[in-house]
Amino acid sequence: ASDAGDADEVVSERGDPATPLTPREHEVAELIAQGRTNKAIARALGIAHRTADAHAEHIRAKLGVSSRSQIAAWVVGRRDRVPPPG
Repeated sequence: ASDAGDADEVVSERGDPATPLTPREHEVAELIAQGRTNKAIARALGIAHRTADAHAEHIRAKLGVSSRSQIAAWVVGRRDRVPPPG
């Protein structure tokens, strides 16, 4: 049986099967790609630093990556192929 947690099977809140990320996680991923720290992301989005940490961790888990630079590479790769959500 397939694991429902597989990144390629997870559907975001906006129903886009092409990405496992929610719209908020996309925002955070974009800010990570800009080189912002979780503290700066928290300030920019008006959320707690801990919440920004959690979003970054969820993004890493959903994308199956282990670093912020890999998140940034994913964001840049998608920019060439897919219009941003929202």
